[in-house]
Amino acid sequence: MSDHREHLLALLEDRPSPETWQWVRERVRAWLLSGQRGALDADGRRLRRPSPSLARCLGMPSTPEPARLRLRDEYLYRLAQHVETEIGPHPWRIAVELARMAQRFELRKWPAWWRLAEAPEHASELERLLFEARRIGGVPLPSTPRRYRQLLESRGR
Repeated sequence: MSDHREHLLALLEDRPSPETWQWVRERVRAWLLSGQRGALDADGRRLRRPSPSLARCLGMPSTPEPARLRLRDEYLYRLAQHVETEIGPHPWRIAVELARMAQRFELRKWPAWWRLAEAPEHASELERLLFEARRIGGVPLPSTPRRYRQLLESRGR
């Protein structure tokens, strides 16, 4: 699990592994140490190095909204991987299917589930991924095949 998105999702889903905790420790330590004073200037005063934000050290944007959308896209990418196993490596067909699934979820499931902290037990794995993507994103899921195709292209598919 080397991708920072995977570690952030593990923390969000309350399933952090020892590797995830190590990743967090390393980044928090780097953030704390970045606040150390630097060398002396010409007048003998200590220079303070500019410190990156903790969010930046964790590989996140400085505000929550872009971070939430990146995590939403991670759930949608996982959904795309499931769809690919069923219909094969056809990016446009995968995008069309993702758009269809998202529209159906938004119309049929989300109105009944929006107050839940997690997807109901009877939800399928695909419905769970859609639920998490919708919940963490905080906005309606993309509804066009074009947008899903862009998502797949951004991940090298």
